Amino acid sequence: MSYSLMSENVDPNSRAVVGDEGFKPKLHKIAVLMTDGSYNRSYHGSSSTTQAREICDSIKATGITVYTVGFRIGVGSTPDVTIQLCATSPSHYYNASSGEALKQAFRDIAIKISDLRISE
Repeated sequence: MSYSLMSENVDPNSRAVVGDEGFKPKLHKIAVLMTDGSYNRSYHGSSSTTQAREICDSIKATGITVYTVGFRIGVGSTPDVTIQLCATSPSHYYNASSGEALKQAFRDIAIKISDLRISE
């Protein structure tokens, strides 16, 4: 499906545009990234943390909403900051300290996106 629908408002009478509060795009693309914070590969000479941040920035630049879920990552650590920066906003970031907290994070994400239709 074309990304161009992401810039079209569901309400044709609305003057809201992409980035405005109240803008509701016809299409939502979402990525959910989960990590334990151990980035163990780097390519082309830069650090894996730098590469992870660049990849996330590239994903978000296309209009994809990014949810991040960390599992047992030290609060305030470099991996924790990286997944916070990777998320679309603070409300799209989770850092689960237990299996139950991990389940709750995914439940919360499911609720937030439940009004969306999944397609291939």
